[in-house]
Amino acid sequence: MIRNLDQTRHTWKHSLFAALGLMAWAGMHNTTAAAEEETYTWSAELVALDEANSTITVKSRVFNHAGIESLPELSAGDRVMLTWSGHFTASGIRTITPGTESDFDRFTMPVEFVASERDGRYVQFRVPIPSQDVTNIAALTPGRWVTGTSPHRPAGWDEAVTAIRAFTDVT
Repeated sequence: MIRNLDQTRHTWKHSLFAALGLMAWAGMHNTTAAAEEETYTWSAELVALDEANSTITVKSRVFNHAGIESLPELSAGDRVMLTWSGHFTASGIRTITPGTESDFDRFTMPVEFVASERDGRYVQFRVPIPSQDVTNIAALTPGRWVTGTSPHRPAGWDEAVTAIRAFTDVT
């Protein structure tokens, strides 16, 4: 019986250490995953670059036509909240909401509405970009694609894009 008690204690200790190890690993993994989830990437076609103001005008396709019911009410220059569709990387525009509020808490960014094309299937919008990225974008011609990185919850207009590069620049 003493032998069984010693074996039980030994097994319990190993189980405890294994459980603690798994909890520590999960905590480190969740911290890494949370850091990666703080930003997302999106891609759009370059329309124009305003180097002096560090803003870019791009266009992207609308993923969900039900989410753009407000398009007829919008005018060029209106500030809107654009929400991308996607899970890890944006794959198209999900909704556009007039003003500075959105019903979504991820993949949302404040932008300036420019225009819609092809019966609302594409939307052009303007957004500020980091000044250090302007030179690289200036080398691109309209019609080329760019990839932006944005925080899920930008604090405002000036923080909507943290980095932008040519779509083909994967470094």
